Amino acid sequence: MRLPGHDLSRFPVRRRAAHPVTTPDWDLDDFRAAVTDLQDEIAERVAVEDLRRAETVLVERLHEPQFAAVLSATPDGLAESVQRLLLELHNYRPNERSSAHNLPALVRIYLLSRIESAWWRDTPPYVTNADLLAATDLVDLDPLRRAGRLNFRYRRQATTLPARAVRAAERLCWPNRAPGPRGCVSPGPGPRWSR
Repeated sequence: MRLPGHDLSRFPVRRRAAHPVTTPDWDLDDFRAAVTDLQDEIAERVAVEDLRRAETVLVERLHEPQFAAVLSATPDGLAESVQRLLLELHNYRPNERSSAHNLPALVRIYLLSRIESAWWRDTPPYVTNADLLAATDLVDLDPLRRAGRLNFRYRRQATTLPARAVRAAERLCWPNRAPGPRGCVSPGPGPRWSR
């Protein structure tokens, strides 16, 4: 589905590389700073319900070199990444349970997620459990955590309904005590956790 009224011709279509790219040619500090600037611009210039204006700002800005370098490196390429973001905006519905509490936050989350997409673009996915169990390029984090060699915190996913209920109660009573569920950032002051 294409959204009408947006000229995306200046966003080149990505051609898949014949071999994996070993060194990214993008500056993540510049990209993150540009994402923050764009988020602030949308927050300042776009009314909450003005989806059309938000789309216009994105189309005007996303061809800039800081964005183009990362978005071009994703499997979708620059043009398709922009189109997907426009579709995300078009389909966006505010939700208390979402980290994307408004349009600027949605833009930020989507654009920052493209870093991971670009970084892992040439890595084949694990299709089956056997693929995952046979992978030699994965690292078990538990021994590294016990040895104090990790610069981040995590905890294993709760697998039973009672365990998930306990975790939900913990998040309500002590919001910054532990990392939140996947995709969430802890609210308020103190350490911020994201996955």
